[in-house]
Amino acid sequence: MPQKKITILPPIRFVDPTTGLPVEHDEGLLTFEAFMAKLNSNPLWAESWQASMAQRSIGEALKSAKTHLVIAEEDWKFLETAAKTPRTMIIGPGGSGVIAGLGFHPSLAGQVVPMQLAIIEAETL
Repeated sequence: MPQKKITILPPIRFVDPTTGLPVEHDEGLLTFEAFMAKLNSNPLWAESWQASMAQRSIGEALKSAKTHLVIAEEDWKFLETAAKTPRTMIIGPGGSGVIAGLGFHPSLAGQVVPMQLAIIEAETL
């Protein structure tokens, strides 16, 4: 079974697009692990047994990953979908729903692209 190798990127420090200054509060830094956690909020993972198993498998691989995440290609296909079409499940006092994106302000979306590309352009082993 082919595998995919994903390079774990260093954290991204968000830059305020209006001022050009780094966003200094806690949400201004996005680690690869936090990015993966954001992708795990995609309802895709609950749409089938295979997707749930892939999420579980990817999570286990991430725990021991250092510089690269190596996962089965069949699991990567779900992760690629989550990276290409991010959606976030939200739960609030009025109920639950799904929003497009990863929950960041839309003006920051372009700054997350390197992490998305790390997954989308994963090397086949």
